[in-house]
Amino acid sequence: MRKQTFIVKDDRDHQALGIALRSLRRTTKRPLKVVVSEERKRFTWNQSAALFGHAYPIICRETGATPDDCHEYFCGQYFGTTTISFLGQTKTKPVRTTTTNEMGEHDPISTKDFAQFFTFVQDSAAEEGYHIPDPDKDWKKKIQQQIEKEENHESTQSPCNMSGHQLERTG
Repeated sequence: MRKQTFIVKDDRDHQALGIALRSLRRTTKRPLKVVVSEERKRFTWNQSAALFGHAYPIICRETGATPDDCHEYFCGQYFGTTTISFLGQTKTKPVRTTTTNEMGEHDPISTKDFAQFFTFVQDSAAEEGYHIPDPDKDWKKKIQQQIEKEENHESTQSPCNMSGHQLERTG
């Protein structure tokens, strides 16, 4: 069975999820694993393009590093590092990346977190003498507008009611 994702925003979505789960349950004799997590907006394609198509190429041109080298380095500096053993060798790697969480699961960071990460890359490069300008003159303004739009959307979502239990956003 392939992995399926459901976004539950209101009672109608909750009812549809119940129907889908009952239908899925009838298609297999094996137990179903249901994982519930908070829906959040992941970083945008433009943010990724700014990092991998703008910032990292500047650093690579100056240092001879690859984009993967840059990403591993900056993720390690920003999120922290851990040491792993592999085939008798030890290696330091980032605790997480912009797309993978601490457990190695696909879990992209939010628009806001990516904006902070991009600024960190710019500031860190500047400390080493490499200037990384914003991708365009309105970059920070556009990203801030996107973050505000997402935060306003989240605050207007109603809690959903599941089996008589009220689920509310916290934090």
